[in-house]
Amino acid sequence: MIFSALGCLLPRRAIHVPRPRSAGLLLALLVACNDGPTEPPGSRYTAAEIAHFGDVAFGSEQGAAEVLRRWGTPLTLRVLGRPTPADLAVLAEAAAEVERSTGVPVRMATPAEEATASVQAHFLSRAEAQQLQPELQRQHIGYFWVWWSGDVIYRARLTFVVDEISERTRPYIIRHELMHSLGFLRHAHDTGSLLYQPWRGTTAYSAADRAAMEMLYRRELRPGMQKAEALAVLQRLSRPPAAAAAGARPFHAAAPAPPGEASGQAGGS
Repeated sequence: MIFSALGCLLPRRAIHVPRPRSAGLLLALLVACNDGPTEPPGSRYTAAEIAHFGDVAFGSEQGAAEVLRRWGTPLTLRVLGRPTPADLAVLAEAAAEVERSTGVPVRMATPAEEATASVQAHFLSRAEAQQLQPELQRQHIGYFWVWWSGDVIYRARLTFVVDEISERTRPYIIRHELMHSLGFLRHAHDTGSLLYQPWRGTTAYSAADRAAMEMLYRRELRPGMQKAEALAVLQRLSRPPAAAAAGARPFHAAAPAPPGEASGQAGGS
């Protein structure tokens, strides 16, 4: 069964806007150099953190089945269009934060991988963005779209209206859409979360957001898991040990989906 953003049809034709080669190099360097704090290991997840995870990690705004979906492979990121240096810097920071929280490797696609990069981030004018992503509405300056098979996400597209992103909104919108693309296809009830809408001025992932990213990629959970089962598992778990919290937690790739497994798509702002 196929799900599309706001019940709209899938894009009829995608455009390709070449990016300067220097953009990928700059982003790769920024991702490699970024570092930051992590959550204390050893304690159990709080009830509020688990409730936040339950709000955002199951189903979609368009009514997809309420099961867990996540990536089964490392993320290869390709930047297209006309990003500003500030856009690239925030995207690099967000990618490093995601890798620390999830344990999923996030890296720039090599030239040989660009055509098949798993995550494509487009920084376009509004006219170009709406041609690429017809579901983009006038109030949106960012949009995500993901594809999955057997509840394992294998492709994502992020679209940003580059000439309408301000210094104030940039840290929010880039982190917001990137977090959605990890498998968080709903908006949050927690007003402190970057997934909350309407925007309340938040520009950084909250402690609950970081915990949710960590939970989604715990090896104890699996794609296709029902909400009640997953939340029960999380209530028994403690945070990863210190080495894992520092970014050494191994990523457990998902097995390919069996032939004939249900596939789907979903998106939103």
